[in-house]
Amino acid sequence: MVRHGFLRVEVQLQIGFGVVFVDGSAHVTGNLALPECQSRDILAALAGFAALNPTVYNGRVDFERVLKALLAEFDRCEIRYAAIGGFALGVLGHARATMDLDFLVHRDDLEKADQGMTALGYERIMQTENVSHYRHRDKAWGAVDFIHAFRKSSLAMLARAKGYAAFGGKQTVKAADPEDVIGLKVQAMTNDSARMPQEVADIETLMRLYGSKLDWARIQEYYDIFGVGEDARRSRERFGRVE
Repeated sequence: MVRHGFLRVEVQLQIGFGVVFVDGSAHVTGNLALPECQSRDILAALAGFAALNPTVYNGRVDFERVLKALLAEFDRCEIRYAAIGGFALGVLGHARATMDLDFLVHRDDLEKADQGMTALGYERIMQTENVSHYRHRDKAWGAVDFIHAFRKSSLAMLARAKGYAAFGGKQTVKAADPEDVIGLKVQAMTNDSARMPQEVADIETLMRLYGSKLDWARIQEYYDIFGVGEDARRSRERFGRVE
């Protein structure tokens, strides 16, 4: 992924996958094992590519149109889903400049979901056991990620998902509970420390918004899984009494 100004582009190189940020000072994370000089050349090239090829992460994507089409297709295909990630944050009351369309999707529905995405003009660029990534040939439709729900915890997240009004009440979107979004963000920042500042900011905003209404025991379980249980206890002391 490359950040260039307000643009981010996901990239996969033959030498391996890594996350690259170009934002004043550049650095590389992941498994890009390159000499420093080659890394600089690649960063420069990718930054230029980002400037010329804006994707889902910038303002050219009409999120309302895309979401309306996606949800209609999800309903038609009877896809079990829940919004997660940046868009879910907006639905839950925390709007931010960068939105991405990430969905938790039941693994048994992935074939139907792929047919629906293909019907909308998306192409599946990558699929692993845990995630499917789609891009549209028209950049105005951007990119969409499916996180595959098949483990006990992710299936429980799907079962708990609720409908929320979006775009001024014009759309209803099923989104994961705030506790589950927090859990996914704890996982994300544990797996990639470079994401920690944004993930922590998002988590604390959700905690501030929902405060005493949160299921703090569930949040504690998520933090404990990733060995950072003390952070959850400190957060509960700060935000657990907020009404």
